Amino acid sequence: MGAPGSYYWTGTVKVFNMTSNTHYNLNQDNLSPRRYSYLGYAVTAGHFSSPNTIDVAAGAPQDSGVGKVYIFRIEGASLVKTFQASGKMMGSYFGSSLCAVDLNADGLSDLLVGAPMHSKIRDEGQVSVYLSSGNIWIK
Repeated sequence: MGAPGSYYWTGTVKVFNMTSNTHYNLNQDNLSPRRYSYLGYAVTAGHFSSPNTIDVAAGAPQDSGVGKVYIFRIEGASLVKTFQASGKMMGSYFGSSLCAVDLNADGLSDLLVGAPMHSKIRDEGQVSVYLSSGNIWIK
């Protein structure tokens, strides 16, 4: 689950496995969330790194003004960042919606990232597609 209002709107992500009754917290070592970044605004889970592993993706639509998306893998009791993508337009809200789906039927989840305020002419919005090949991402 995402908690975008936590820590003065820096936000966070938490995972609870109901089967094993285990809690996983965000590892902040490779992550530098800023105040008002809204990390956890959108959260999804998928098989991004391997068909047998569940990873977690989270959006921070206000991070650095352009928005960011992170993918975390579960290591021990922590969520460790394995991927990061940034929006390109100020105020686009990149990362405010996420969808994990296997678009190319390779057994790995691909990531759709919404930026509803992205605009060139009017308020048309944008969806960015990131195809996963294990730990390699293609935009």
